[in-house]
Amino acid sequence: MHCVRRVAIVLLALMCATTAAALETAEVRDIFYEGTIVLDRDGTLTLEEALAEAEALAGQPRQRVAAGGNAYWLVEKLTNPGDVPSWWVEVFAARSDYIDLYVLKDGIVEQHVKAGLLRQVSDPRVVKSMGSHVLTFTLPPGEDRTLALRVQSRSLINYSIKAGPDYALNTPRVNRHFIVYSLMGGMIFLVLYNLFLGLALRELDYFLYSAHGLSYFLFFFNSYGFAATLLGWTAHPWITVYAGFAIEIFGIAFVWRFLRVRDWSPVLSWLMLGCLAFLIALVIATPFAGYLVMAELWMITYALVPFLVLAASLIGIFRGVRQSLFILIGWTPMVAMTLIAMIAMMGYLERPPSGAAINSSVLLEMLILSLALADRVRRLRGERERAIQEGREKSTFLAMLSHEVRTPLNGIMGTVELLGRTRLDRAQRDHVSNLKHAGNALLSLLNDVLQLAKSEAGKDELHLSWVALVDVTRSMCNLMSARATDKGLDLVFRTEGDVPEFVEADEARLRQVLLNLVSNAVKFTDKGRVEVVVK
Repeated sequence: MHCVRRVAIVLLALMCATTAAALETAEVRDIFYEGTIVLDRDGTLTLEEALAEAEALAGQPRQRVAAGGNAYWLVEKLTNPGDVPSWWVEVFAARSDYIDLYVLKDGIVEQHVKAGLLRQVSDPRVVKSMGSHVLTFTLPPGEDRTLALRVQSRSLINYSIKAGPDYALNTPRVNRHFIVYSLMGGMIFLVLYNLFLGLALRELDYFLYSAHGLSYFLFFFNSYGFAATLLGWTAHPWITVYAGFAIEIFGIAFVWRFLRVRDWSPVLSWLMLGCLAFLIALVIATPFAGYLVMAELWMITYALVPFLVLAASLIGIFRGVRQSLFILIGWTPMVAMTLIAMIAMMGYLERPPSGAAINSSVLLEMLILSLALADRVRRLRGERERAIQEGREKSTFLAMLSHEVRTPLNGIMGTVELLGRTRLDRAQRDHVSNLKHAGNALLSLLNDVLQLAKSEAGKDELHLSWVALVDVTRSMCNLMSARATDKGLDLVFRTEGDVPEFVEADEARLRQVLLNLVSNAVKFTDKGRVEVVVK
């Protein structure tokens, strides 16, 4: 628990520092939101047609670029007010298959730079980067050029396209990479930490949490281009879709089990299970549907599923479920950031939140859920310790009580024994005999209680001696023969094979076990006979 708290402080400090660290220099322009967007829906627009359409769209509301499987042109005019001719354009769409940068002077193509995941380019003007593509070009000081950038992307995350002079590139990229690497590292740390706890405690909640966090990690790992850059997964945009569905599936499963929804709201439990079944059906149908169709379905479900989780947490708080507060606090920032990003991906918002903001909200959710699991383990440990202490106190009380009662009972049994040696008539002797049997039965019961108390207190001891097994068993059968006769049963005792005359055992415990076995056999047999066989 203390380890999780320390990590929480470090990660929260890191997330608070992302805003300041992510500030970029004033020379960098976000041309994705400043330039003119020309959609190329069928992928056939030429450079000349794109420039003409961009001129026609000037002054009109900008066209929105939806995420996933789109092609578009970006046209913008840049002026170099400084004295550095080396400039760059960075495309923040990791899964961009084809990128063409045209630099025009007076409508004539002066430079053409090609990049993209599906192009095997060795152009020194193309810089490979995690999560983005950097293309460099020349912009003479004091002059202006028109940039025409064509992007064909399968990315579900389109953040921005930025341009600036060479000296303004390294600092923001280093800061951004530091933030992304740190947040991704925090995710995988929390996943591994809780996976280890799940293996140690054998608790399913930890495995569901780890699967939920790992799905987030894979989603960002592929979306930011780590999979393409490090592993060469250039033709697998499906990873993002599968990981997205896995985020929802394991997230709902974790909340359902962690909050024990079935115990306090059967209707909500069935609703969550139905949602799980629907999402699993979508995953099964994914290979048979198109990428764009499943990407759109995922974005729709991902915009709706968090509301189900938040509703479950609010109902849980109303029902007095302590863990619901953790779910509400953890999911609210992530849901807010994710919904804003989803709206931007669908093209209904001008600017989406930054990648650092989304990553930070996800990491915050994972961190709070990890603290929730740690809090639950702490409470269960306390309940277990209290139960053990209560059991010890009960055992101590029973041992003391049975010992205190047995002392006067022994006196009564001694008096009955002395009374049986006096001159008594037949009726009086029958009464004394019955009293002696009842006292022995009560003494045996007290011995059982005392033995149980010793066992629960961990003070159980065996007193081994050489016991005549056949004689002890026969005596227990003789003791129960009267009860068997009363029920009309035959109680038969016999031996088979070579039975040793003596065995090493605790005679009192052996008699207790044999008496219980024979007594139960007679008790639960309605007709016929009961056989006791020693072999």
